[in-house]
Amino acid sequence: AGTAGSPLLVAVSLWKDPVLWCIAPMNFAFGFEAAFMNGYVNAVYAKPQLGEAWVGYLGAATALVGAIFSFVFGVVAMRGGTKGPILLIGSVSFIILPLLAWKAQLGVWGYWLLVPYAIQGVGRSVYESTNRGIFADFFPGDKAEGAFANQMMQSTLSFAVCFFFSATLSKDSLSFIILIFSVAVYPGYILSCRLRRFAEHEEQERVGGAAPFDVDVEEPTVASSAVTSSADAAGRASLRARAP
Repeated sequence: AGTAGSPLLVAVSLWKDPVLWCIAPMNFAFGFEAAFMNGYVNAVYAKPQLGEAWVGYLGAATALVGAIFSFVFGVVAMRGGTKGPILLIGSVSFIILPLLAWKAQLGVWGYWLLVPYAIQGVGRSVYESTNRGIFADFFPGDKAEGAFANQMMQSTLSFAVCFFFSATLSKDSLSFIILIFSVAVYPGYILSCRLRRFAEHEEQERVGGAAPFDVDVEEPTVASSAVTSSADAAGRASLRARAP
């Protein structure tokens, strides 16, 4: 602390922690999905059927749905003490979108295109609120700033990669990439929980007095409910402040 480069050094120092990459699929799925919707779906389906003005309306609908569900999921997570089921909902939302692009005839949906944009809003709400809370749980204290920097880097990089390759990769290829990351979200989270629990057990064993390792423990102990709730609040504010 105290040096100008310290936040960057903290962020880079977390790269060797496998937990950072196990909880990364939500960020990658969000980045690819946002670029896919903003680039491909807007240009190929929304604008030709509904007009350019409706592209903005659909984006606003995504932001509105995201803001509503971000608040709802934040309350549920705080009262229920668990984020796993909400993360699973976000994962399913991102799974549905590439499946619609594959199998549904979006070219004739007309105003029903509001449905995939609303689904995008649900997934986005999980990314902006619950996902940030998960990063705060796994990387509390002085690691939080570096963890959030990595979260932003992962989503921004995946957005840029998807947007760049949208001109060369087919719709099916882009949809497949989104599907892979979306399916990996919840298993990666469970693996992260067990890796963190195993690391805690090893630390207890090192200092003595460790209990037998319980492989069924899933969620980490919330390091700070204030940090988690503030992360959720930051996500909701971000959703209200900007459209996709």
